[in-house]
Amino acid sequence: MDNVPNQNLPSPQSVEQQKTSSNLAWLKTLTYGFSLVSFGIAIGVIGSILTTNKNQQTSQNQQIISPTIPQPSPTPDPTANWKTYEGTNFSFKYPSTMYIQKQTTNETRWKSDYVPGSYIFNAMILRSKITPFIKLEVGTTIYRYHQGEDSKEVFTEIINGFDENKKITLGEKEAQSYIYNCGPDCYYHAVYFYHGNLYYELVKYIAGGGSEAEFQKILSTFRFD
Repeated sequence: MDNVPNQNLPSPQSVEQQKTSSNLAWLKTLTYGFSLVSFGIAIGVIGSILTTNKNQQTSQNQQIISPTIPQPSPTPDPTANWKTYEGTNFSFKYPSTMYIQKQTTNETRWKSDYVPGSYIFNAMILRSKITPFIKLEVGTTIYRYHQGEDSKEVFTEIINGFDENKKITLGEKEAQSYIYNCGPDCYYHAVYFYHGNLYYELVKYIAGGGSEAEFQKILSTFRFD
């Protein structure tokens, strides 16, 4: 019988050492990989925090350096220092340069003092009655009078045309507005309205190029109870 040559078989102790070395190598690889993943996550978290803080800081800086938009100053009320007329359940304001010249139950007259060197004469009349006033039309004859300190001048005029003939809003009421000329640099502005069972006529006489804007401000101050 032939003799089988002896082969160098690893001893059990050598095999065990190889297994242990292999396991250690795999564990090191796993640990290293886990460390890399953890490091990557940590870097990502830190980067996210830094980015968020940077964005917040940028936003705060933008808010801090945002220019302040100036607010417009309130427009002063041109009628704040005007006088107030108290009628029957209504009121309105008129310029402090005008004063009541005459007042009865159904009529109030205002005028302004004559200013030396000025050709402007300013007067206003408020009348009331229980029946409607005459309807103003082209060709209507109007009776007016100017009362001075010692005299009273009565005169008539015929309306030749209107610069304005329309409905307007007076306070919250509907009114009729007329503007008609009485000569060069002279005109009347008449407003008619109804309130509290009475018919009213408010007439502003302006001569010498007086301001229509002033009468518009008077009309804008009407208040009804």
